Amino acid sequence: MPGDNGKLGTQYRLGAKGSELVFTLEKAEFASRAILKDGAMFAAPGERLLVLTYAIQNPGTGDAHFFNQSFTFTVVSPDDENYAKGSAAYHPDRRDSLNMQLKPAQKVRALAVIRIHPNGPVNKLIVQRGKNTPVLRYDLKEKVKPLLGAFGADAGLNSVEVGASMLTVPFELGPWDVTVEKVEESPVAVGTLAPEAGEKVVVATMTVKNAALEQFIMHGSILQPKMTDADGTTLRSHGNMLKMSADDSFNMMMDPAAQVRFRMVFYAPLLAKPEKLLLKEYNSERSVVVTLSPPKD
Repeated sequence: MPGDNGKLGTQYRLGAKGSELVFTLEKAEFASRAILKDGAMFAAPGERLLVLTYAIQNPGTGDAHFFNQSFTFTVVSPDDENYAKGSAAYHPDRRDSLNMQLKPAQKVRALAVIRIHPNGPVNKLIVQRGKNTPVLRYDLKEKVKPLLGAFGADAGLNSVEVGASMLTVPFELGPWDVTVEKVEESPVAVGTLAPEAGEKVVVATMTVKNAALEQFIMHGSILQPKMTDADGTTLRSHGNMLKMSADDSFNMMMDPAAQVRFRMVFYAPLLAKPEKLLLKEYNSERSVVVTLSPPKD
């Protein structure tokens, strides 16, 4: 298709004559989630997200309509597979979907979020306004902000299927910011939590924050745990997420930015050394394995 080779920060007119808009790609970032007003978007297993920040300006003398379908974004992977599924016009701060009339010379910024291949660079980003119109082609190799956090690998160029974190280190998992604060062991009962003969109680204390812009519920089916010892043996789970102040089940609808603490309880042989805690999150279907030791200085 005819068109230009795009450069970050450079303005281009896109669209058929009489309906052009000036497009400027400002930055590109890899991500495992994007927090949006109408619901968080998660990278499913085998995916990561590409978040594009761009600016639009109306060069005409009359109003111009700008909305989710004003542009199409197509990502081409290293093996020449196309990815075009995503949302193309969100306000960068409010995170709501943009649908507006641009006055002459008016300029706005927007986000596009695209589900893409999990590993390797973005060989090509194709931007188009309308059909049968010239396109912009961006070579984004080495120009995308790395994927940070539990799912990032190889200096952020690639993503992993199962994320990795450590004790006391916060990480993203679905709409939550999660921290496994500490793990404590006791050979005797902790409150009503009594081990069987030859066992000890293992208690993981966690902090979870709702990072989304809408309510989400938190209970024992949302973060599904599996703790293993140094031999890879799965420890017996109590089965419930418990409150901090009582041995009652934790179940709470959480507002945006709300933060809570709760406990996950397991039973292990007396000589077993708890080593890892896998948490699978219901909304995103993604998992993170937490190594039950703090990071080294």
